[in-house]
Amino acid sequence: GTMIFLQLLSSMVIITIHIAVAMMVSLPLTGIALVFAVFMLAATRRLNREAFDTGAAFRSSRQDLYTAVMEHLLVMKTAKSYGVEKQHIQRIESINRDIKTEQLRFSRVRAVTHMYYEIAAVIILSIFLAAAVKVIQIPVPRLLLLVLIFARLLPKFSKLQQQYQNIKN
Repeated sequence: GTMIFLQLLSSMVIITIHIAVAMMVSLPLTGIALVFAVFMLAATRRLNREAFDTGAAFRSSRQDLYTAVMEHLLVMKTAKSYGVEKQHIQRIESINRDIKTEQLRFSRVRAVTHMYYEIAAVIILSIFLAAAVKVIQIPVPRLLLLVLIFARLLPKFSKLQQQYQNIKN
């Protein structure tokens, strides 16, 4: 938890530095990029909520498993004498299935979020380049510098999103 939070914090600092440098190169294009970044955050809000719900269910299932195992260990002799150890094993297997299901659900949510970021990055880059060349008419060296900055920034932004989902879980 703490390590993920510190990674999130360091990612935010690095992103802020990248944005500050990009603003020095071209304020209008950086503004366009930031608008798209906010749009991407808003678009993935539902996925973040789903990741949180999945994480809550996963935590609950893990706690249930811990409780079932501890209960089984505490009453092992009694369970054997009454012949109910199969019930304990079935309960643990059921909880394990729940954990597996929630883990798969969380992995799916992360994969879908990552896919949306990749697709959005291509679309944003296309709009960004079109705006730079056609509308703002930025010089090529500055444009290449901005593309380099944003090419480094997009994976960090995606990682920031994943770290945020991990903290919520």
